[in-house]
Amino acid sequence: MWTSSRLSGAITIYCAVIFSVLAGIFVTLFHEVRGSTIRFQIECGMDMGLFSVFAEYNRELLDRYDLFFIDSSYGGKSATYHNTEGHLLEYLQYNLEPERDITIGTVTDLYDMKVLETHFTEMALATDHMGALVRYEAIQYMRTKYGLELVEDLQGYMQEIEDYELLSVDTSSKRAETEATIAKAKEEGVQISEDEWVELDFDNPADEINADRSRGILNFTLEDVNDLSQAAVDLSTYSSHRELSRGTGITLPKGGTPEWEEEAGFTGQLLFQEYCMERMGNYLSPMQDGQLKYQIEYLISGNNCDIENLKDVANSLIWLREAANVVYLMQDKVKMAEVEALAWTLTALAPYLQPAVKASLVLAWAYAESVIDVRHLLAGGKVPLMKSSSDWNLSFSSILDYKSFLSNDEKEGKGLDYATYLRILMALTDEDELTMRAIDIMEMDLRLTPGNEYFRMDGCIFGVTALAYVASGYGYEYHIKRTYYY
Repeated sequence: MWTSSRLSGAITIYCAVIFSVLAGIFVTLFHEVRGSTIRFQIECGMDMGLFSVFAEYNRELLDRYDLFFIDSSYGGKSATYHNTEGHLLEYLQYNLEPERDITIGTVTDLYDMKVLETHFTEMALATDHMGALVRYEAIQYMRTKYGLELVEDLQGYMQEIEDYELLSVDTSSKRAETEATIAKAKEEGVQISEDEWVELDFDNPADEINADRSRGILNFTLEDVNDLSQAAVDLSTYSSHRELSRGTGITLPKGGTPEWEEEAGFTGQLLFQEYCMERMGNYLSPMQDGQLKYQIEYLISGNNCDIENLKDVANSLIWLREAANVVYLMQDKVKMAEVEALAWTLTALAPYLQPAVKASLVLAWAYAESVIDVRHLLAGGKVPLMKSSSDWNLSFSSILDYKSFLSNDEKEGKGLDYATYLRILMALTDEDELTMRAIDIMEMDLRLTPGNEYFRMDGCIFGVTALAYVASGYGYEYHIKRTYYY
């Protein structure tokens, strides 16, 4: 039989065992709960830290261009991702180490975390892959704001250029060929008998028009060249001409190809052009507060000054209009009959020269008409891409007097305006070159704003894969990786 003292001793031992087991369970649970809580706090702290870092996008870049990028220079002279790593480290410390700025007295910190290190294992910069990320953000902005209807008309114009094969009309080579053929014939003369040769000499109206080609196109297409912008820049300091910092690219957490690396296609290219037209100036609508005033012309030509860029664009417009006008003339039987009649008259002593003289006259007529067209465009008027007889300005009998038709009186007309022709020329420009020149313009503009004197796009971060190491005074060590991008 048990006595009461023996029973009390048994209960005491039983309770001690139970309490020790419960204490062990409690300690184990507390350890696991604390570890889980630390992990959760680290994840929240990392997310908040990266949110804060990505909230530090350059405000001026957003205001002017609706682009989200972190300027890793933060207004200073040195643009390096280490600055951004430092910002992430600082935010993590504020989130995970409250004792840094808060006095907690005698209260025990149950987590005692220390952020040991943060660094980026992957990074994507604005200028990587010839500005693909800038192009991507701009295209997404335009898709969201306007949709694809914005570029439907331009797609139609580009299809018209392809249908008429205007890009394959090589007027320069054909002109050089005809001039060489005619010059050789004049030098050799014409044999009228076995021993007799006569000099071949005739006045070809094309000669006078061809001589005008070397006088500078702006002298004919502008009313006053003295009103042109004299702005010029040193291109060596901008992205398309200097050695750039490069990112590694970033890998999506779930794998797959990032959408910004997918081919945007011709529609995406046209949307980017519309974005540039919306944000940048041109000859008829200059950017008053930009380092270059004719910025779209810079995208097309890439020269360091406004005058040279406008000159190149004017010559490109002449080239495009001349090709279109030649195609039209060759299809107009009435006009071709006039050309053939004069060609036969000029080559009466040398009929074999008739095709060459005919070609030279067609090219000269088309060029004179093109100068009138470009003059009209630069005065704010419109010119159809492909003309009809009612759109033609210059009669064949007036080709030597074409300069008298260079007037700004009638500006409207019908067809495409100067801005639309700029869009066509941009579509014919290499996409990567166009994008990098657009980035140049962004750098030019932002460097004129307060706090952005040393701004450079290759210091602007689009996305990162960040790694952080965190330790606890209770023996825990963690590392966490996150991929964030705009």
